[in-house]
Amino acid sequence: MEVFITGTPEINNDEIGRVVDFLNCQKGPINFIDLEVLSKESLESIIEDYNPDYGFQVESLNKISKSYRFKNDLHFSQYLVVLTSYKLDFEYYNTEKKWFSYFRDKDFFIRTNDWETFSRNLPHIAIAHQTVECLFQSLQGYPLGHFDNYHLKPIGCINDFCSNENDISIKFNSGRICDQCVELASQNASIDVLIQIKEIIDLVRNELSDFKSILLSRQIPSLRVTENLEIFIGDTLIPFDPKRKMFYLYMLLHKDEYISIESLRSNLDGLKTLFNLLKRGTSLKPIFTLLNLITEDDGRHFTKGDKSKAVKNVKDLRNEISNILRENVNAEIARLYSIDSIVLKGPVDNYCSIFHSKEGVVIDLPGQLLNYI
Repeated sequence: MEVFITGTPEINNDEIGRVVDFLNCQKGPINFIDLEVLSKESLESIIEDYNPDYGFQVESLNKISKSYRFKNDLHFSQYLVVLTSYKLDFEYYNTEKKWFSYFRDKDFFIRTNDWETFSRNLPHIAIAHQTVECLFQSLQGYPLGHFDNYHLKPIGCINDFCSNENDISIKFNSGRICDQCVELASQNASIDVLIQIKEIIDLVRNELSDFKSILLSRQIPSLRVTENLEIFIGDTLIPFDPKRKMFYLYMLLHKDEYISIESLRSNLDGLKTLFNLLKRGTSLKPIFTLLNLITEDDGRHFTKGDKSKAVKNVKDLRNEISNILRENVNAEIARLYSIDSIVLKGPVDNYCSIFHSKEGVVIDLPGQLLNYI
């Protein structure tokens, strides 16, 4: 499922990029893609007597989306999101509600301004939430102008109507989709799509939570790697031996990725390079043992041994690294800088990640190590 995000002429590409990057933090079947903004000339050719001071009427929004789809050859199955700072006017509701978004089928328009109060001055997070909110409602099959399944009285659900703007904060901080709304959406959306949407609104909740603000106000010691590849957390030297340091540095260099046994085996040359940086001229046997690779007589060719044994070896090494961290820094900081592991597809498909989605963690790597990448 592809969701393309663009903007009216006053929106810059950096604004769109921040929204797209945030949405793509949670991987799944939905892929968010940024597009170039509409030019002022294109917009003026689409809408007669175009005047941004008056905002957009529904008819104008439909013309914009239709023209933009044609220009960019977007398939009818693809979603289009247009970000705008202009006012959105609606003929369907005679209320004083300030409209932040509009959707029709697979075309969404979302305002980029007036979010600061509800988003701790992080409007891209609010815009991201509004994007998946419109997507979720589109998947529920709402006809244009009919909002029967909204919650007029807020319950902390993605479908809260929020006639009182203060209720928007409740929705953002709940990260909730009620059973009734899930049931409606599940008729048109797969489970993995719904899970990705839920993970995104969970991320919004976490990013905007009071707890996170308090957490970030605390001083978390940074992790620093010296030119000699010594590892410090704050002022404390972490006494890793070459094998554990090799693995930990490898995970640092790939800190935003999930690393599997197969990806480690396929990047054997990278591990060897790191190990040689740490202990030049020594045997590479620790790497082969770790990944259960059985070398042949020439010492260069190998066969892949039992994968489950390699999984156990990596788990054991990860735990040993965690123990060393706990022995040298307090338990709370050790957890922040430890290597995580989750099971995705069975007992032998374990993926490791370091610092993944952990806030407050700062790392400083030397150029020598960065050049290794």
